[in-house]
Amino acid sequence: MFLNREAVSDYYLTVKRVININTLDDLRARSFVAAKINCSLTKINFRKIFQKIHQRNIFIFGASSTLEDDIKGLRELLFKRKSKITIVGVNGATKALVDYGIYPDIVVTDLDGDFEALFKAAFNGAVMVIHAHGDNISALRKYLSKLSPYSIYTTQLEPEGCVENYGGFTDGDRALFLALKFGASKIFLIAMDFGDIVGKYSKPWLKCNIKAWGLKKKKFQIAKELIAKVAVNNVFTLGKSRIKNFNVKHLDYSEVENIIQ
Repeated sequence: MFLNREAVSDYYLTVKRVININTLDDLRARSFVAAKINCSLTKINFRKIFQKIHQRNIFIFGASSTLEDDIKGLRELLFKRKSKITIVGVNGATKALVDYGIYPDIVVTDLDGDFEALFKAAFNGAVMVIHAHGDNISALRKYLSKLSPYSIYTTQLEPEGCVENYGGFTDGDRALFLALKFGASKIFLIAMDFGDIVGKYSKPWLKCNIKAWGLKKKKFQIAKELIAKVAVNNVFTLGKSRIKNFNVKHLDYSEVENIIQ
């Protein structure tokens, strides 16, 4: 189920080639979480994650500029076929889903999204997949105890205690790796394009869609590279966003219902 040492090293080196991340800070974040969390409770939430993903249709909502249009285009289907669909909110996309009355089953986050929306999702049944890395130690200190009853935890290094590594780097590609590792039937990537525009739901401080800045472009590059390594024939892009030069089938709203029969 989990990544071996070789796989962790391979994808971490992919990240390090593009961004000069601080491995010592990543270690501190991982160890902080490993020392604080209740592994018995984490194992319960782990089982919930497995039940929500294994052999199910997984709709992963990113925070690209098409997010609201995609939610509107899929909202009826999400309610109509709720028993066959698991909804995954990628960090900031959770706020848009909640605002439209859709509570995700799983949220993948490094805690830099809208915290009120993250907590609402958790309180309404979402299992939180909280990522610990060198840049979010302060957020972990602030929010860990509040979200711990609803959460499992990940690192971008080798696992420690019950802090695991399923693969991926950004919230979006980590959500895909999670779905693959837990044996999803089909995976649909929605409002994910890793393009030149950052959607307004990506960060709480954004008021509108903006052009991707330098570091964000590098993170998008990493996400595309990592996804390209693992995307298989049960992965689709869906809706108004699609990933350029990405060899998976793209679907319109009208096509997806027949696929999840």
